[in-house]
Amino acid sequence: MEVTPMVKLSLEFVKGIYAWGFPIDIYLQCKQITPEQYQEITGKPYQQA
Repeated sequence: MEVTPMVKLSLEFVKGIYAWGFPIDIYLQCKQITPEQYQEITGKPYQQA
């Protein structure tokens, strides 16, 4: 994935809402973040339901 300013903004947005206590699984399912980014943000690997 190319790291464009929009991709950086999207990742920072997801980090922010996670910090506020909101779940971010949907952003991974919608391909807004990668499994690696999910793990970076949450500290745990993504477990698909």
